[in-house]
Amino acid sequence: MLPYLLGVIQTLFCLRVLPMTIRIGETVQHLDGIVLVVGNGRYFGGGMKPTPHADPFDGKFDVCIAKKMPLYRYIPVLSRFVKGQHLDLPEMLYFQVDELTVETPSDEFLDLDGEVCGSVPVTFRLLPGAISLLVRS
Repeated sequence: MLPYLLGVIQTLFCLRVLPMTIRIGETVQHLDGIVLVVGNGRYFGGGMKPTPHADPFDGKFDVCIAKKMPLYRYIPVLSRFVKGQHLDLPEMLYFQVDELTVETPSDEFLDLDGEVCGSVPVTFRLLPGAISLLVRS
């Protein structure tokens, strides 16, 4: 996790606020965000917990958005984000959906599990039962 965390800290110096449009059904929300995570599991990046309530079997994506914040808040927010203790922070939005569309005014790259894979706009749609998982009990 340390190499990943160091990469995240390095990225903090390059972060920029990005106007986003989030569409969930008929609801449209405009906000200025720094990071948007759509997860179906609790962990990524060697143990970070951006979506600590995510459950791959509940039929929902967990969405976490870090909103625009002053630079001095980045490190305190990141330290709680890593541990999954960030949901009560005013800089964070957290919700569950089965589908959402994300749009930005410019062509932003899409990072899927560490791989650059296309760009926005993008629609995330959960397909319950689309894959089978073997789980040790």
